Amino acid sequence: MPSADSTDIRALPFTLRDGSDNAAERFARQSATIETASPRQLAALLPELAALADGHRAAGAKEDAAAFGRIVARVSLLARRIRSRAMALAATTADWLDEGAMEALARLAVWSHALTRLRYPADEAKVRNGKTGTASAGSPRDPFSTLASQATADWLATLAVAGNDAALAHWAEGMVMAPPPDPDHLAMAAAPLFRRRDFSPTAVFPRLFDALDHPAAAAVTLDLANYVTRSGMVEAHPATDRSRSLTELLAAVTRRLEQLQRAPPEEAAHRQVMDGVTLAVSLCDALALIGDDAATATLRGVLSLTHRRLRVEAAAALAKLADKEGPAALAELAAEPVIRLRAIHYAQELGLLDEIPAECRTDLARAEGALAARLAEPTCFGFPPQGIELVSRRTLMWPGFDEAVECFLLKYTYELPGGSFQNLGIAGPLTHATAADLTQLSEQDTLALFAGFSTEHEAVQLFEPEEAPASFQKEVQRVLADLAAAGLENPRPALIGRFFERVVVVAETAEEGQTGVVAADYTQRRFWPKTSDRPLSSHEAWWIHIGRELLAAFNEGFSQ
Repeated sequence: MPSADSTDIRALPFTLRDGSDNAAERFARQSATIETASPRQLAALLPELAALADGHRAAGAKEDAAAFGRIVARVSLLARRIRSRAMALAATTADWLDEGAMEALARLAVWSHALTRLRYPADEAKVRNGKTGTASAGSPRDPFSTLASQATADWLATLAVAGNDAALAHWAEGMVMAPPPDPDHLAMAAAPLFRRRDFSPTAVFPRLFDALDHPAAAAVTLDLANYVTRSGMVEAHPATDRSRSLTELLAAVTRRLEQLQRAPPEEAAHRQVMDGVTLAVSLCDALALIGDDAATATLRGVLSLTHRRLRVEAAAALAKLADKEGPAALAELAAEPVIRLRAIHYAQELGLLDEIPAECRTDLARAEGALAARLAEPTCFGFPPQGIELVSRRTLMWPGFDEAVECFLLKYTYELPGGSFQNLGIAGPLTHATAADLTQLSEQDTLALFAGFSTEHEAVQLFEPEEAPASFQKEVQRVLADLAAAGLENPRPALIGRFFERVVVVAETAEEGQTGVVAADYTQRRFWPKTSDRPLSSHEAWWIHIGRELLAAFNEGFSQ
């Protein structure tokens, strides 16, 4: 066995807990060897890591916060790299995990899960790539538990990637006994199974149903059961004999959501609502796939809730069970843009499209629905706008499309406590909105911004100024000189791009005392003054510049 100073993959267990000055760099070198490890090397490493984990657990994990943080950070890195290597091996090597390696992965998942529940005083240390420093404010568990939760998911995902019956039995056991506490990590642990149809559901069910006792794992468990049913991998839904208990669970979740929607808005309540909605959506789908008419009364109760997504799922489930309230509810919900496309999808899937009002099925209505749903995503506003109206509708050749597509520019309005908020978004070739204020732009510039944003081509590249190729510098200086000669004040490059044969400079500058951003190449320049508290960024200026060139090249008269 190599020493801790070795760069051999077998030295990793030695270095994992090493707190010496150069251990972090040594560990980084050793862990990098995982990316090229052979199946035999990887299968041999896992039991050794599991043995170290067992020893750590037996010792009661009594390290100080610095040592604990170092271990968690390194374990997280190891787990991520091993999962990545497992995915690569799975494409070329069948059954590279032997029983010892699979059992080791399960033990490592349990160990990482245990690490998520340990607490240390907030003022002792923080984790930063295995090093320590001054603690930040907030929950003392945040840096430790997040990394440990991700490691738990990576160990379990490695078992899921293997995909054979033995590996999946260990995976199901781990999901029951040590589910990652973070919902995103939980989904990551199960993700490999949602990408394949060549595994045996009996290797997972019914054991996985014991995870229904964990609120976070319950939805993923039901989603997987729904997936194997919808994919035709089983003759009957795996939870068919649990239909009554699932109905009771849905009723309990509905009652809890009713209580929460009447309570004052608080962060904890919001998290409970989101978790409850996620579980209820999975339950509605499961009960519909099982086909138990006894669930209809409970599903009708879900329609009384305020959450639109949940109501449309309940309506679809009722429609699948041939309950007359289902189609009527889908038709009603289609009137609300944020849920319109989902209601139409379910109606079409069930042969009920004619039940949806004609005005909700037009291309414009669908475009409004697409933008409302995009704006309601957590990464945008998190809730739909109060109003959407058409600004322009044009049929254009668009980057990435072989045929012309309809492009809808839409103005959306939010009525907020501080006043109205308006901006423009697009639907059609893509559905997108941006933080910059587009209401002052021309229609051509707005369309160009979205066209540039959606452009992907090997001859279109963008660089930070210090990272631009040296061969660009002569042209950059030429463009900057032209800008200065045209009266633009002290242009400072923010981005440098390549647009086919041209070098484009995006710079912060001023024109006649008005600050703004300019995009220029040797043929032309475009300047946008900062007239809003949400001005165009340098990236948005770049998108407009290249977008106008592309749209003008393939759409006669676009720039007129």
